[in-house]
Formats: sequence, C-alpha cells, structure tokens
Amino acid sequence: MKKTVSLALVLTLLWGNAHAAIRNFTGFETGDAEETASTSGTFSVQATTVRTGVYALRTNPATTGAGFHDYRAHSTNGGVANINAATLYLRFYFRYATKAAANDEVIFDTFGAARKLEVRLNSSGNLVLYDNLLALLATGTAVLNANTWYLIELVAGTGTTASIEVKVDGVSDINTTGDTTTTNHHRVRLGKVANRNGNSVDYFFDDVAYDDAALPDANAAVQVMQADSDGAYTAWTIGAGGAINDWEAVDELPSDGASTYLLSTLVLNDATTVGLESAASAGISGTVNSVKPFITHQRDGAANGTIKLRTRSGGTDSDAAALNPLAGVGTHCIVHNTDPTDAAAWTLSKLDELEYGGVESETTDRTRWQCGGVMVLYTPGAEAPAAAPARLQRPRVWIRR
Repeated sequence: MKKTVSLALVLTLLWGNAHAAIRNFTGFETGDAEETASTSGTFSVQATTVRTGVYALRTNPATTGAGFHDYRAHSTNGGVANINAATLYLRFYFRYATKAAANDEVIFDTFGAARKLEVRLNSSGNLVLYDNLLALLATGTAVLNANTWYLIELVAGTGTTASIEVKVDGVSDINTTGDTTTTNHHRVRLGKVANRNGNSVDYFFDDVAYDDAALPDANAAVQVMQADSDGAYTAWTIGAGGAINDWEAVDELPSDGASTYLLSTLVLNDATTVGLESAASAGISGTVNSVKPFITHQRDGAANGTIKLRTRSGGTDSDAAALNPLAGVGTHCIVHNTDPTDAAAWTLSKLDELEYGGVESETTDRTRWQCGGVMVLYTPGAEAPAAAPARLQRPRVWIRR
C-alpha cells in the first residue's frame, strides 16, 4: 500500500527546530551580577557549587528575606529588552541545599506588566504552581531531593486560561491552565523573589535558556570563551595595566575593575577585537546552539560615550547598534542564534575563528572596556571536555548531573 507523508512532517524532518529562537541564555560565566537586568536581596555568583562551567547562581536569603536575579532579553545594541513572548519556553538546572521548613517558598516567577505565574518548592520537595493572583493551581508529584541537580522546564502561555506545563527531568509534573494575564512574558526572575512563608532557603541555578518557539535542548550547557590574543583590530589604547597586550586588558572574568582596561580613541570607527581560546580549550564540544559575545564597560569621564559591539566571524565584521555605557559598570550582550555573517548554523570550527570587540562611534566621550568574553550554549558531544590551559586565570569545572 502506498504511504503518504504530510508536508508538515517533511518540513519538520528537514528543518527540525530551526524555527526556534533562543532569546537569552546564561551560565553566569561573567562571574558577577553585571549581566542581569536587576538583582535584589541575598545572592552570589559563586564557583563552589556548579553544574557546568565555572560559576552558578546562589540565592540564600534567611527567614523573611528575598534574593533573586532578573533576566530578560537583549536589544539590537546589546542592552536589556523585554522577552516579549506570548508563550515562554524556559529551562534551567536547579538544586537546593535548604528548602522551606514549612509550607513553600518561590524558586522562580515570570513577569509581564505584572507577575504572570509563580513556581515554589514546598517542604515536601514538590513544585507548586500559582497564578498571577497567587491562587494555587497545582502541586507536582515529583520529589526533589537536596543537593541534586534537576532539569526544570516551563512552557507557559498568555491569557486568562493559558496552558502551563512544568517538567522535572523531562517528565511532565504539572500540566494545567491558569490566569497568566494578557501581557506577554517579559522577564524571568530566579530565586526567592518574595517572602511567602518566612522560610530560610538555599537555592542554586545553572545553564539557563529561554526561547519563544520551543524548549531549548535539555542537555545543553554553557561555557565561556576568553580572550587569548589580539585580533584583527587594535586601535583602542591601554587605559590601565601598563605595558600589556590589548587582550590582556580584558581577558579576566569577572572584571578587575580599574586595574586593567582598554580605552576608546574618539576616532569614529576605530576598533579593537580580541581572539579567543579554542572551543576545545573552553570545554565546548558537540552542537553549538547559540553564541553570546558580551562586554563589561563604563564611561571614562563625566559624560556617556557611545560604542558598538563587534562580532567578527570568518574574517567578516558584524556590528550591533550603538550603545551608551553609563557611569556605573554594565555588561551588554548580543545573542546570535546563527552566524551573523552568513545566517548559517554555528560550528566548532567557526568558534575557533571568532573574535569580538568594540567600535568607537563618537568623538567626544571615551569608553572603558573592562572585560568580556563569548558565552556559548551547546549540546555536549561524546568526548570529555578538555583540560584548561595554564594561561587561564581560573580553573575550568565540569560537574555532570
């Protein structure tokens, strides 16, 4: 008997998840909180308890305290922008050392114009879902044990009867509907975002990613590639650090503040880019899902300068829109789901040729480029991550769940 195959199935087989668009991801590999839209309460970006990479987020407020990081998306200049997803596809790895002793406490929520939903962990180790008015929607059956990494996934729509599903390690734990308001998902807050029942908690988060079309790969991890050489452009000057190479002024993570930095020149289009360690030396293998160059910077004088972030792939430059570094230290990021120079998928060999940097875009006020790197969201291959070269200023850590 002749079998027919639908066009939709053919396109799915050919394209897979090509329609998906990672809106943002983090492994907290900046080593500090500068990447976030905002923070509050008791938290740390620490290197003791991690899933992959070197850093992970810890939020450990006591009793009635709170502690969280607020994550959104990025605009065309690398600044903070709303996720603006009608349906949010979120995944992250979570573990706890201390959970609520009684009742429950928040582990994360999502926001539009106001809170859309809230997920808590109760004293029995179950996830509990609340709607925008903090009405209880459902309690999961999976029991999360202390000191164990779990994959938490959320698919949540928008509306008064939106579909909401929460998964634990790939298995549906809560699947229901609820009122998430009519405003799209704009941000995700990780941690005890508010006191609910007066409990001390100790939470850890790592390998966070969210999409507007499909759940990011469950096995994906985040590593960072650090500067290890001067790139194709070296116009910026050493602002502090003495007689060092350009890349040595910006290679450390987290930032060393004013100890070393590059300084823009006030000559339009003057640029500096830095080369990066290889994907293998960064511990990256398998399939590259998304790439995020980032620069930590601040203005050099009394007024804000203007620069552009540059991604250089295969010898071709791609510049973001102009941005204004402010008086305080800030970090701007650009998420590239495909190579911006050819719109094709990233590969390990492309990573090995990648450079990133800054471009001067004004003639009045200088900018300090303090540090940066390139975060990579990837699905590991079968090979083990490579050992760290001695030149890196911090150890590589790989802890499998």
